[in-house]
Amino acid sequence: MKTAAVFVTFGFLSNVAFVLGNIRMRTVREVEGPAEINCKMSPWSEWTACDPCQKKQFRSRRIENFGQFNGLVCNQPLGDRRSCKNEIDCPKEETPPCSSTEFQCESGECIKKRLVCNGDNDCGDFSDEDVCDEEPRRPCGKNDLELSEMARGAGHGINMLGSDPRENAFNNEFYNGVCNYVRDPKTLEKLRYPWNVMTLTYEANVHETYSKEVYEHSSMMLKEILDETTFSLNAELSFKFSATEQTPGKNNSTKLGLGYKYNKAITTLTSESLSKDKSFMRVKGQIQVGTFRMRSRNPVMKDTFREDVFYLPLEYTKGEYFRFLEDYGTHYAISGKEGGEYELIYVLNKEVMKRKSLTTKDVQHCITPSVSFDSADKATDTHAELKADYCKKDNEKIGGMADDGALIHEVVASIRGGLPETIAALKTKIENTGVMDVDTYVKWAKTLGNAPLLIHSQPEGIENLIPLTMANAEAKKENLRRALQEYIAEYSVCKCQPCKNGGTVMMVNGECICLCPAQFKGWACEQLKDPMLTHYERTAVQEGNWGCWTSWSTCTEGRRSRTRSCNTNGLSGGTCKGSTADSDYC
Repeated sequence: MKTAAVFVTFGFLSNVAFVLGNIRMRTVREVEGPAEINCKMSPWSEWTACDPCQKKQFRSRRIENFGQFNGLVCNQPLGDRRSCKNEIDCPKEETPPCSSTEFQCESGECIKKRLVCNGDNDCGDFSDEDVCDEEPRRPCGKNDLELSEMARGAGHGINMLGSDPRENAFNNEFYNGVCNYVRDPKTLEKLRYPWNVMTLTYEANVHETYSKEVYEHSSMMLKEILDETTFSLNAELSFKFSATEQTPGKNNSTKLGLGYKYNKAITTLTSESLSKDKSFMRVKGQIQVGTFRMRSRNPVMKDTFREDVFYLPLEYTKGEYFRFLEDYGTHYAISGKEGGEYELIYVLNKEVMKRKSLTTKDVQHCITPSVSFDSADKATDTHAELKADYCKKDNEKIGGMADDGALIHEVVASIRGGLPETIAALKTKIENTGVMDVDTYVKWAKTLGNAPLLIHSQPEGIENLIPLTMANAEAKKENLRRALQEYIAEYSVCKCQPCKNGGTVMMVNGECICLCPAQFKGWACEQLKDPMLTHYERTAVQEGNWGCWTSWSTCTEGRRSRTRSCNTNGLSGGTCKGSTADSDYC
């Protein structure tokens, strides 16, 4: 389901056959195909001075061009660090002593005395509860309320290029002595939510959306899938689903999210073996179980977030700031919707459809149930009676995937949200049989309240979470704003060569890929799918690819400018749509 431009649409869990972003296995070169282009990096910069706090030196490099036409991809970090020694002391962040109305935690943090001995871990190290001789005065009285799982993950980071941030900046286990709670409408259980969450709502009636669409060409489907994830700030087709800037001492793996979805989807939909006599059906559904909105004034951040901000170099260092963005996100979700979603991509055999006299309508009706799920944990196939006889046409088991004569060539399945065991069961059922049955679906949907995931969000810049009370807060905020602009520019599709015959170029995980029009194929869309279609070759529009913008000029009379050029390498008579110049106030 498409959303307004300021919202981010999330998706798609699947196991990766091979991952775009790792060095590809070499395949047989196309006859008369374009020459491979390998990833090209700039030389490393000089090492910085020794940082007095981290006792590290840093250097960085940039991407000059991405891998393309089956060349080696750019999947290496752009920042590097090494240990060093100096005699300069790290300036400590000065914190005022606790006042007479405050309690000092073992960590040195100050909290209100009213929070001591209330049963909550307000210090984060239980030192506010270890001093108690009497029974704690609990904010929720005798009720020991569980933390809402939806609230626990609220405010999670978002990366506008598509990867899954490794950390949540918010301390969502701090309650500030308040007993805020909401009832789960299904169980009527009271669930507590933290101080950082201003509002939390569970849906009394589950909000579900469902759609099926058939595409004749894989490039049309892939472009639509990727368009749905594009940030309003990232209008071009540039995506980075795998983090490359590693953080020592942290878990550098990300959750099973966008990267898993798109690596497998792109692998499948761009495969040369699927470029002929195949059509594609996309089935997607979404269940929304609740919404949240974060507190914008004085949120409480995790100690690890504050520590990571403190150790950011005051002098801008690209690699370190890129690493921070990949840890916490370029943005965070100031509000959002949580629940679960599934998305299925069916690769269909056109010859089988023709031989069995199956229409697109037949396939849409029979491959998956039109499931309706309600708040009572019940689900029904709304077309079950109609389909009982309708789907037995020609005694064809439409979901069959047993041999080359089967209708379904392959299914790429993704399920997000819910407990891992129910995800695995539903995914296995679909990929083995091509069918999503009601019982397995219900078992998965029942667990969404216990393990929801962010499915839509309203983003806010991650730099806005830096507390103003921190030393050098404004300087580091400005550095993060600069890092965001450079991060977008570094992974821009402007570093790709154009595609031929009207193909659309996109950048995914350090590799430039051409989405070809229906009549063409090949790494650069240079080949006709059918020799009988030569008139398309004569009439195809050759579209160039815009090169990268130059740096902004100096500010003159309140204005600055920059330019770009149209890259038509390998094309005959190609042009670019748009302007070669841009200007802005300064």
